[in-house]
Amino acid sequence: MKQILIFGYLGYGNLGDETNLKHLIELLRGFDQKINITVISAAPDRTISQYPVKAVGKYNFPGIILALSGADLLIGNSGSLFQDLTSKRSLCYYSFLIIAAKLFKVKVFLYGQGIGPLRSRIGKFLAGRVLALADVITVRDRLSIVALTELNAGKPELHLTAEPLLALNGPPLSSVEDYRERWKGSKGIRLGLIIRDYHFLKKRFWEQLCVSLSWNSEFEIYLIPLQPKDRAWLAKLAAGHGLTLLPTEGHWEKLLRILAGLDLLISARLHGLVAAVLQGVPCYGLAADPKVEGFCLQLGISFTPLNSETEWMTICNQVMTLLRQPLAERAAYRSKLTFWKARALENQIILKQYLQKDD
Repeated sequence: MKQILIFGYLGYGNLGDETNLKHLIELLRGFDQKINITVISAAPDRTISQYPVKAVGKYNFPGIILALSGADLLIGNSGSLFQDLTSKRSLCYYSFLIIAAKLFKVKVFLYGQGIGPLRSRIGKFLAGRVLALADVITVRDRLSIVALTELNAGKPELHLTAEPLLALNGPPLSSVEDYRERWKGSKGIRLGLIIRDYHFLKKRFWEQLCVSLSWNSEFEIYLIPLQPKDRAWLAKLAAGHGLTLLPTEGHWEKLLRILAGLDLLISARLHGLVAAVLQGVPCYGLAADPKVEGFCLQLGISFTPLNSETEWMTICNQVMTLLRQPLAERAAYRSKLTFWKARALENQIILKQYLQKDD
């Protein structure tokens, strides 16, 4: 019986990462019902209650070593795990997992990864050495291929695929239509905002943007949290400026139904854009890191880089410009979606072939 250990940004309630984990588990069970799966989680009890797996605490190092000692394969769940933008500690942590796996002669498969950004010299050095230890890496965008080339991490079997969630289908049309009934009586144009409180943005940046958009009497603005840590801040922003907060309550399908009723989604989070694309909703990216930029470039989605020099009025003007365009131009990515869904499915095919080859 195969023993598989999965790691990633798991147990924090991040909607995109948890959805990716759910479908990765379903995929593995579909390959072989007898596969024994253990997940490294920040909240192991919650993970066990949600999925048919075993779990070990993220910082339970004796438990992790024990799980690795009996594992056949370590899988890095999709995400941007190997980066030092948030902190070097997370990079060191994930690097430790791969190094420990290799000490136990465990194969390493990094699934649907985004690589970078890596800004520090030590971060680049560590990531380059560790990623070269992996056996297979599937990456979700071309910028990650560039990053791996710059890191000289060319030893693993490497595949350019796409974000794994693009392989999923949306909810049944009937459930979407039922949810749209709730939007009756709203103003003419429904704007959804998936935003996060970046430390480098000027004070009151998001407040000024929301207030500016609210001046247009045709706009109804909805704030949509994708992570638990966003909810309190967004609730305060909504209450202070008369906006509507639409909690997704950790359900990917509910997020898809919500987005189906929007005229435009503005998202600083990758998985918000992925969900909009799956629902055929026009979207606009705010790119503070390469994963959002890479996704927008792949699909042909308009985006604005977010940095300390970005002005809220630039985003407001871009929203106005997008809304003046015909729907076909606002959602031009639709012509590319079939291709990228097929590339997303390649993650599953490559993993299945690898598991069969390793039997």
